[in-house]
Amino acid sequence: MASKKISTTTKVVILIVVIFILMGFMILSFDNGKKPSEEFEKVGYFINEKSSIKIYSYYTKVNNFDKIKAHAQSLPWKKGGVTHVYYFNDRENTPNVTHLGVKLKPRFRKNCIAYYYKLTNGKGNFTKYPFKTD
Repeated sequence: MASKKISTTTKVVILIVVIFILMGFMILSFDNGKKPSEEFEKVGYFINEKSSIKIYSYYTKVNNFDKIKAHAQSLPWKKGGVTHVYYFNDRENTPNVTHLGVKLKPRFRKNCIAYYYKLTNGKGNFTKYPFKTD
């Protein structure tokens, strides 16, 4: 039996196809906060490259705080950076932090049901109803 040799050109083409497939999979599986979700709608995203601060604002109908916390923890974080994530239960009163940055106007605070932040050392903190006053 004669063995068939695969030409170098065929090997290169196969390698390129495999690389593109892997890259496509990585892009689709990487959640950078822009991936649409039925449970979490990103309303705003602010990044300050100089101080490595990221801020997200999400509207959600989810009442399960474990699910909200898991979503927050899944967002990208950069070592040495700080990430803030706010969750709101009223779409009309979910601020677009893309323009506001860190300062939330008082009218938005009553609809903030959860807040998560991750510090430069990688430690995170989750708070339910962060602006609630008794």
